Amino acid sequence: MRRRFAYDQERHPPAPVLPLHVGSPGSDEDVLVASLVDSGADCTLVPAEIVRRLALPFVGRLLLVGVGGQTRPAPVHAARVRLAGLSCLARVIAFDGEAIIGRDLLNRVVVLLDGPRLALSVR
Repeated sequence: MRRRFAYDQERHPPAPVLPLHVGSPGSDEDVLVASLVDSGADCTLVPAEIVRRLALPFVGRLLLVGVGGQTRPAPVHAARVRLAGLSCLARVIAFDGEAIIGRDLLNRVVVLLDGPRLALSVR
């Protein structure tokens, strides 16, 4: 089933953003997070405050490499995620910035960006 979403026009330029439900494995509680779609990001990032609030289980660390090549260790947590019809367990990075949906989740769905219409569809 195809789902259509509007770009976030508060950003300049407007950007593709999707609702991402994040929860702890084994729990029914989740949090809805507006998340930037970023095909350049290897992994999905979730604000650290949400990771703490949901008490997502810590599963390890990895080296996070930023756009400028700067590196820093980052905590990895297990999460239950729902994204436009996809529901799965995933590893997410606790991050002090905004939520970002990376290729680890994007590679599990079909995403079509329609820039002229400022919309994206997911199936």
